[in-house]
Amino acid sequence: MPTSSLGFLIDKMPFRFSRQRPPNVTQPDAEGAKNGGMRQGSSSDQIKIDPLPDVRQLLDEYTRIICPELYIVHSLPKVGGSTIAATLMANFGFAYVSHVHCLTEGGSRIWKAALPQYRRSFRDAVIQHLHHARKAAMLLDAGAALFPKTQQRAIICGVREPISWALSLYFETYSGLYSDDYGEISVETAGGFVRAVLADERADIGLPFLSPERWLRTEFFRAHQFDIFAHAFDIEKGYQVYESQATPILIIRQENLSSLSVSLASLLGYPAQLIEPVNANQADSKSYSGIYESIKKALKFDHEWLRSIYTTAYSRKFYSEDECDLFTERWAR
Repeated sequence: MPTSSLGFLIDKMPFRFSRQRPPNVTQPDAEGAKNGGMRQGSSSDQIKIDPLPDVRQLLDEYTRIICPELYIVHSLPKVGGSTIAATLMANFGFAYVSHVHCLTEGGSRIWKAALPQYRRSFRDAVIQHLHHARKAAMLLDAGAALFPKTQQRAIICGVREPISWALSLYFETYSGLYSDDYGEISVETAGGFVRAVLADERADIGLPFLSPERWLRTEFFRAHQFDIFAHAFDIEKGYQVYESQATPILIIRQENLSSLSVSLASLLGYPAQLIEPVNANQADSKSYSGIYESIKKALKFDHEWLRSIYTTAYSRKFYSEDECDLFTERWAR
């Protein structure tokens, strides 16, 4: 990387500077071999660089942006994002691939505000994800600024039938929010969660689970300045590539991940036969798979509520009227 570019990147790093007067400050020095490669600092004020995140790690991430391809899977949980990211990583090992649920400051604030409500293991995972998402956002911005014409960048977003999505989200986050005993889950509690999430009631009490439509209109729109509801979507194919953006965007339905190779080929310009899909984070591989299937078969809702779900702008954007009728029949009492 040219020195000027590296200097630009370092200038953009979020360093925090603090002045200290420690009794013995050690600093790297070629003449300090006798001190293990370090030399003793003077008693004068020292400037300590306290990087957030770690300088070496962040510099490594910035350096990797010279890779010719940068792909960000930016979507809600449980819409096939793990499979998309795994497929990209397996087939494009030279590219930088990141899978995140929030890229905006607003999205990060929602997740951070909810941290006290999580159990420890889930809280740690969320903190790690937020750290990863922050790096992804910085890399995306830096790539657009440094290599606007030479670097291939792309955003991939998954969508999913809303009730199946909400039920899957409930099971995926249950141990992080409630208990490790999935046997405590009932049709009533699962149904209540599904209704609440799709009504954005979980978001209103501080949990970062926005309904799919609200997430697309807020987080995704703010991150990419792209309003999917103002553009056509090919329901028959189940995916759509939007190339008019500075960074091209692929929207694909979770129900059409069998077309992932073809959709990625359309987005990235590689032959579809060379892109081998890799499944990841599948429900049938989870410890709760048995109870999940049982609840899914038993879960039913009234017609009026189902009608309200499948006549939303989200449902009508990504699913045909016939598909919505089939979904209604599937979930109806």
